[in-house]
Amino acid sequence: MVFRARMVRAARANPVARTLKEGDEAAGFQVLDTPGHSHGHVSCWRESDRVLVCGDVMWGYNPFPLMGGIMEPCAWVSPDPARNRESARRLAAPQPELVCFRQGPPVRHTRRFGQAMDRLPG
Repeated sequence: MVFRARMVRAARANPVARTLKEGDEAAGFQVLDTPGHSHGHVSCWRESDRVLVCGDVMWGYNPFPLMGGIMEPCAWVSPDPARNRESARRLAAPQPELVCFRQGPPVRHTRRFGQAMDRLPG
């Protein structure tokens, strides 16, 4: 039996005003290079209120069943899972007060985010 799945069309490309890199500032956030999930992935850190926007370095839940806890992205969607784990551990070091994910709700429990990093393999 053959199933035919329709692919979702990719989003239209938008012009890029500037490329962000480690150490740049954007809207009061410091840009951090956090490769692994994708090439050129960046996260944003704001020291003044300890807010971290980690993007897809970690997920706040599993986006496929829309449930679960903090987890690393599935290996099949990350070109370099080991490097992604290094990026994730780096993000836990400053002990953010609020962590915002691309997938899942924000987390206000610093300890919960750190514990998720401790459970990462390797």
